[in-house]
Amino acid sequence: MHRLRWSVLALIPFFVCSCSNQRLPKFDSSFKTYSNSIGMKFVRVESGTFLMGSPADEPVREDGEDRHEVEITRPFFIGAYEVTQLQYEAVMGENPSYFQEGGKGSNYINEVDTKQLPVESINYEMAVEFCKRLNELEKGAPFSYRLPTEAEWEYACRAGSKTPLHWGEKFEGGHANCRGAVYPPVQGGEWLEFLSRTSVVGSYEPNAWGIYDMSGNVWEWTADWYDKDYYKQSPKQDPQGPTLAADASEDEKKAFAERYLQKTIRGGSWGTMPAVCRSANRKNTMPTNGGSDQGLRIVLVPDDVSSSPVADDSEPESDSGSESESDSAGEAESDSESDQADGEAESDSASEGEAEGEGEGDSAGESESDSESDQAP
Repeated sequence: MHRLRWSVLALIPFFVCSCSNQRLPKFDSSFKTYSNSIGMKFVRVESGTFLMGSPADEPVREDGEDRHEVEITRPFFIGAYEVTQLQYEAVMGENPSYFQEGGKGSNYINEVDTKQLPVESINYEMAVEFCKRLNELEKGAPFSYRLPTEAEWEYACRAGSKTPLHWGEKFEGGHANCRGAVYPPVQGGEWLEFLSRTSVVGSYEPNAWGIYDMSGNVWEWTADWYDKDYYKQSPKQDPQGPTLAADASEDEKKAFAERYLQKTIRGGSWGTMPAVCRSANRKNTMPTNGGSDQGLRIVLVPDDVSSSPVADDSEPESDSGSESESDSAGEAESDSESDQADGEAESDSASEGEAEGEGEGDSAGESESDSESDQAP
């Protein structure tokens, strides 16, 4: 009897894995877009070379943005949207967000579908754990999830652009969810209308590669340890940020841990000025920090990568897709030409969001945002 019981128990992982694989939509590394088992949409980013950092004359440029050439040698997929509260809860079983129904910031989100707001109040360890749990949920898939490197993030954000912001030289409202000032800054200029909270993902126009909210809304974690001077010695190909050699001695490990205490976050947030939302801007924060302006976007890395992308209609639709691509963010489609590999490769991207268009003069000053303290935006 005991032997039979243990035999049945031994089969449970097999059945769980089989059920999980049955829920996994078909994937091919040549797809241009892909939606996973919980409705997260990913956009294929081609390999290519770009100028990372900012030129010396870029307005409000900061230290550590030394411009240098970087080559991304392998295609990868990046989330078309920041991870939503609905998606995070589906994987983790909980929602830590400040701006959620019944949460501490609920008075700022009346008549908003909070499930489609980006999850926030996420620290680095929580972001890494989300990737780990999602990998376990889709065990056996021909790909894996992780946080983007800083180089991958900026490459995807720029989408072939060389301007301070992926849409151009200026911010005068309407392009992103950030605090209400213009860019470049104008002495004594008027404040623009702004939300003072997160917005539904996909509420603003995407960049040229069909990726939404790379500027503003919530800060996004990268995998890199922060080093202000890293760009000065960064390798050209696939930089990973400061790393410790696999055969490092105990003394080297100790020295590394003492030197690198903070992680790099990117993109700015609803609580930062437009200058902080520049494509080249980089900020550092402790891995334990996770305010109401800190969320995540993840990448999907295929086990093998096809060099020839196929049409979007090769991607099967997922029944469990996020509502942010339909009910919350509109269904208008637009084809955009991109230049992901040195400005030559074309990609048709489905833009499924429309501008939210709402502005709130209320200030979320009582929120638990770290944007003006630990992150020093």
